Amino acid sequence: MYQLYGAPNVASFAPHICLIKAGVNFEFIQVDMVNKEQHGDAYKAMNPTGRIPVLIDKGIATKPLIIFETAATCLHIADRHLDANLFPALGTVERATAYKWLMFLTNTMQTELLVFHYADRYTSDINCVPANKARMAERIADMFTVMAAERAIGDGFLAGKAPSICDYFLFMLSEWAHSFNLKNGPMSHPTLVNYLTRVKALPEIQETIAREGFTPVI
Repeated sequence: MYQLYGAPNVASFAPHICLIKAGVNFEFIQVDMVNKEQHGDAYKAMNPTGRIPVLIDKGIATKPLIIFETAATCLHIADRHLDANLFPALGTVERATAYKWLMFLTNTMQTELLVFHYADRYTSDINCVPANKARMAERIADMFTVMAAERAIGDGFLAGKAPSICDYFLFMLSEWAHSFNLKNGPMSHPTLVNYLTRVKALPEIQETIAREGFTPVI
């Protein structure tokens, strides 16, 4: 039994997809982000960073295991449910490729998207925000150009012929970028449009969207 603390169309989206793909019993607990529930004492007792998501695994040890950080929650679900094929097998080219793209998406693209979106939190001079966001938008656009070039080489997925955590991540981040109205974002690249359309049609993503109750902008 799992519990996933999250909200619609935020960083809990990718692990939510993984739980659905794994076909396991879980509860999605919606965090009231409007009233900043994630910064309250009860939530921060689970995740001291006050960020979403938190995954609780009640079936791995004598007491519930609490995990935070989006990639960590996804990889934990993948390791616990190997038959779901959420991540390629150890020792394969596909596994190494998946490591590469997952690190790029989490450490580079997701980080810069969040800094762009919350730019006022990263400066003591509010007058710098417009210029900072303009430069970050250019950097993020370059990242989507990298992904577009990758998707131009074939009709598969990021780490082989089957979808993986990497594809769920890229769809999630592309959705954010498009909703942030970034210039030269994912939808400015035909190869990415075709790829994202295929990913969006995956049953596990369609079910997650329906359960979270939001309308994708992509």
